[in-house]
Amino acid sequence: MRGVGTDLAGAQLRDVEVVEARLGGTQLHGAVLERVVVRGGKIDYLNLRSAKLKDVVFEGCVLSEPDFGGAVLERVEFVDCALTGADFSGARLRDVDLRGARRLEIARGVESLAGP
Repeated sequence: MRGVGTDLAGAQLRDVEVVEARLGGTQLHGAVLERVVVRGGKIDYLNLRSAKLKDVVFEGCVLSEPDFGGAVLERVEFVDCALTGADFSGARLRDVDLRGARRLEIARGVESLAGP
């Protein structure tokens, strides 16, 4: 999958696997992602503001400046991913595992990592 400025705002993605995507400026704000796997590829400026992610795995991918502001993340894993310039401002995290990230750079919202 390749795209620039893809607008999926408010979308509902369930039981989806995204493989080797090359995306830029993807709009997923307000979306619901359940049982989603993002494997490989590179996603720049991913907008997940106010989205709900449950049972989501980011594996072996590069996420450049992802915006999780105000999002709700539950049982989300980052496995062998590079996360740079991430914004977690106002996000609510529960059972989120960042330990497997090969690179982790949080630009804003580090206080959200404390959990509920």
